[in-house]
Amino acid sequence: MSNTIKIQLRVRPPGANPAMQFDPNEKPLYNIDYNDEVMQLVGANQNYNFKFNHIFDAKSTQEEVYDHLVKPMMGDFLAGFNCCVFCYGQTGSGKTYTQTGGNGSYNDRGLMPRALEQLFQQIELSKDRNFDVYLSYAQILNEGGFDLLSQSGQPVSGQRTHEQLARIQLLESEANVIRVRNLSAFPATSVEEALNVLWNGDMNRLVTATSQNQSSTRSHCIFTINLHSRPNGSEVIRKSKFHFVDLAGSERVSQTGSEGLILSQARYINVSLFHLETVIQALARAQKDPSMHVPYRNSLMTLYLKDSLGGNCKTAMLATVAVEQKNIPESISTCQFAMQVGSISNLATINEEIDPKLLIQKLKQENKLLKEELKLLKEGEGANCQKDLSPEEEEDVKQKVREFLADTQKQTLDVGSWFRLQFAIRYMRQLYNDKQGGPSSPTTAQPLDENELTRLKKILQQRDAEIDILTQMVGGDQPKPQPHQAKHAGPMYDYDNIDTTYESQNGSTRELKFVPESESTPKSRPQSASKQQQTAILDRPVAQNVPDSVPRPPVKEKKLSEAEQYLNILSSAGNICKIDLSKLSLNQLKNEEQVIFAQFQSKYYNAERLNSDKETLQTLYKDAKLQANSIIQLKSQAEKMKTELLQLVQKLGSETEETDFIKEQLQKVNSEYQLKVRALKETQVQLKSVEADLNVNKDKMKKDFIRWYQYAVQYLQNQQPAKIETHKKGAGSIDQEIDDEIQAFYNLKKKAGM
Repeated sequence: MSNTIKIQLRVRPPGANPAMQFDPNEKPLYNIDYNDEVMQLVGANQNYNFKFNHIFDAKSTQEEVYDHLVKPMMGDFLAGFNCCVFCYGQTGSGKTYTQTGGNGSYNDRGLMPRALEQLFQQIELSKDRNFDVYLSYAQILNEGGFDLLSQSGQPVSGQRTHEQLARIQLLESEANVIRVRNLSAFPATSVEEALNVLWNGDMNRLVTATSQNQSSTRSHCIFTINLHSRPNGSEVIRKSKFHFVDLAGSERVSQTGSEGLILSQARYINVSLFHLETVIQALARAQKDPSMHVPYRNSLMTLYLKDSLGGNCKTAMLATVAVEQKNIPESISTCQFAMQVGSISNLATINEEIDPKLLIQKLKQENKLLKEELKLLKEGEGANCQKDLSPEEEEDVKQKVREFLADTQKQTLDVGSWFRLQFAIRYMRQLYNDKQGGPSSPTTAQPLDENELTRLKKILQQRDAEIDILTQMVGGDQPKPQPHQAKHAGPMYDYDNIDTTYESQNGSTRELKFVPESESTPKSRPQSASKQQQTAILDRPVAQNVPDSVPRPPVKEKKLSEAEQYLNILSSAGNICKIDLSKLSLNQLKNEEQVIFAQFQSKYYNAERLNSDKETLQTLYKDAKLQANSIIQLKSQAEKMKTELLQLVQKLGSETEETDFIKEQLQKVNSEYQLKVRALKETQVQLKSVEADLNVNKDKMKKDFIRWYQYAVQYLQNQQPAKIETHKKGAGSIDQEIDDEIQAFYNLKKKAGM
């Protein structure tokens, strides 16, 4: 299937990025023609018109972008096609926000988490195929490849530096197939596991503050969903992959004034993007001249994306532009690049292959059956052969018999082996007796009714088991949403397992649990984190972790935009929450730690996101309960109708118009039941996604509290942040198993004389 690469455009709202200088009074230099999907830009010497497949203006939401860009591709991905979505644009234009999401609310989540949600929703609804999902996350930095999900070396808390990540290598086979060596692929069986892998990979991405973007990703990142599927009982397997590519932003060094490490990173980024543009130009020319050489090997990134750019893949590009006056030249370059990409055609095919293990197993089974049939022909009925058909084989024979009886032109009935023929004869006898109303003796009619009753009971038992499974999440075993509680002295969260949200060496997931404190729960001080975590956030020599000068309490400033407030938070620990440190004392930090933590939660900078997730979770729980109750009612209604139908058949001895009417109504109830079950499964996937998002943000809040507590102690002591040395185990009352992070936390309290 040959398709050109779909190109779409997203406009970042003017002034949304505080680093982009924006004058509200300046004249807009762009215009969007929504009828023809044309972006009009006013350049220094001429005007430009760029036609896209679709344009998302400044008011477009994350959901709208996903529904139009990625959602239509998920069906092809599940069908076995390779897919790719890559974002291209200048630094600070919203590429990473589009791919991964923002910090505002659950609704701000990006393309990657939304794709995982939709994928597992579709898998839940699929009954005729088995699916296996594997996730990979690669980073290309300074022409070096790294595994963002690497578990090599000693585990550390928080972000790994790229030197601690495993290096990946690209190998090309004789068939020009690219293989990635040393790139891990983590299995995921649920949306929670998948989101956990994604978010922990995001933690390891290299982010640097520049003059254009305070949270600039300085590398190209490729998140890949690998999907293996096959029909039940088949040896044919489909293998497809979906690349989500977040390219590092292009930047004009003459405008940004970068220097040192940032300048070096910018050079590598611009060189790799230059090679990408060279490849795109060559591919465009290759549409007319097949002999044209495409220089994929000039860059690690272009070689990695070889299939996506010009091979077996359905690819879409999202160009992101910032339309402030100073950014118009870069936006024009982005749109020109998109026009070249849109001229490229890819030939995408379904990726199917035979699973050799399953094929060997199937051939062995067929060989065994053939030997048994041959033995039967030689030795007669007394031979030791397999005489029972499987349920699938029985249904296949029944279908062939029904087709034979319905087609009066057919002269022969070919059902296969001798055993299948005997079953076909017995089935035709059953059909004849059913049509004649059964033998005249009432004593012989009863076993048929009992068999039907047994069959229906088994179906009901199966439905009961399905209902039990689906309603577990709204029953007693599922943690219920907590009602809003008044502030009290105890913390809402425990401190256990801080920094243990990621997999261990074997890939097993550890989860942070929400622990609401009851009245009977004794108040306790923070406990030890995992032994595996070694380097504490407090010890990291990162500029945003400690203030640059003598700590000062946050002062009231002019009202800032939401983006500017978030950038302020990144710059100093004192901005993490809005507690007035000038009204606190060291004695309060010592004796009222639980109260301080409760205040921290209420004034935490990301409290709105946490509260939004909780409200969304409560709404989804309410919807799930209503859906489950509706399913139970439909099940009860179906049971009554089946009982009534059986009683009528037993009473009348055969089917009548009345029984046909009940069957018709029963079919309607069953259809409604199936729709309700499907809706409940979709709600379950959404619940798991919101819970995973909530757990990640709770974990971050715990870490931020320790960071803020250090800042508060330093401020109250009115001294420069001191380097915290690692304390040897066995000191005082600190538990032997406490890790470096929590140990530093208590060492700081001890140093303050508390």
